[in-house]
Amino acid sequence: MRGDKYFYRWLCLQETLAEYMAKEKEENYLDELLRRLRQSERGHVAIYKEAGMDRRYFSKLVSGQLKLPSKKAMIRLGLAMHLDLEGMQRLLHSCGYHLSASVDLDLVVMYCISQGKYDLWQVNAMLYELDLPLLE
Repeated sequence: MRGDKYFYRWLCLQETLAEYMAKEKEENYLDELLRRLRQSERGHVAIYKEAGMDRRYFSKLVSGQLKLPSKKAMIRLGLAMHLDLEGMQRLLHSCGYHLSASVDLDLVVMYCISQGKYDLWQVNAMLYELDLPLLE
C-alpha cells in the first residue's frame, strides 16, 4: 500500500514534468532557421550566396542533416537574412550560442547589425582591421 502511494506521487511528478517540458521547450535551430527563412523576403539562393555558403552545405543545413552548425555559420546566415539584434540572438540561442559583449568578434557583429551593415565582406573587413578571426 505504501509503495502505491509513492508510485502515484512519482507518476504525478512525471506528468507535471512532461507538461512543463512541453510548455517551456524552445524551438531547435532547424525550426528557428526554417521559420526565419520563410519570414524572409529574400530567396534561399540569395541568402546562402550572401552568407558565403555553397548549395550543398545550405541544403544539409535546412534538411537537418547537420547536427549543429557552427556559430560563425549561423552568424553569416543571420546577416544574410538581415536579422535585427534580437532576431540574431534568438537564432544563435536556438543552437546554444549567443553574441556576448565580452567577445570582440561578437561586438563587431553587434555593431554591424546596429548600423544596418549586413554585407559579409564589410563585416569581415572590420574584423580583419582589428586582427580578429573572420566569419569567412
